[in-house]
Amino acid sequence: MPVAQGTKSPARQALMVGLGAAGGVLVVLFLVTQMGNLLGSADVSVPVGKPLFQVGQADEMAAIINEDGPLLLPDATGGVKDIWIQHVGDQTDSGWHAFAARPIEAPQRCYVEWEPSNSTFVDNCDGEVYPEDGDGLEQFSVSVTENGTLTVNLNSSSDS
Repeated sequence: MPVAQGTKSPARQALMVGLGAAGGVLVVLFLVTQMGNLLGSADVSVPVGKPLFQVGQADEMAAIINEDGPLLLPDATGGVKDIWIQHVGDQTDSGWHAFAARPIEAPQRCYVEWEPSNSTFVDNCDGEVYPEDGDGLEQFSVSVTENGTLTVNLNSSSDS
C-alpha cells in the first residue's frame, strides 16, 4: 500500500525547527538575565529558620554550664553563625550571654575556645583573649520566658 507524501517541504521543516530553537534560546536568555537581576538585588532576602532559638530550660542549662562550661552551638544552617551560650552568676533568670564563636570578619577556621583555667575565651588564630561574657564578640539577645525557657534571638544583637 503506497504512503502519501506530506505537503511540507524539507526547507519549511528546517525553517520551523530553526525558529523553534531561536525562540527557546531567547526564553533561556530572558530567564537567566531575570534570575541574575533578582539575585543581584539588595531587596532579596532568604529567611532560613526562625530567628528565635529555644536552647532549653534555663535552670537545666545553668547547671550544665556550671558543671561543664559554656555550650558551643554550631550553626544548624551550615553557615558561620556558631554561638557560645554562657551563664554568669547564681540566678537562672539572668546572667545569660550568647555571642559569636568567631570574631567578626575572621576566617572560618578561626574561633574562640573556652579556657576553663582562667575563665576566658581565646582566639585560636591570633591569641586574643575575651572575658567569660564574650564582651568584644558579636552578642545576641537572650531572654528567659515565664515558663523558664532560655531563648536566643539570632537576628538581634544586644548591647550587653
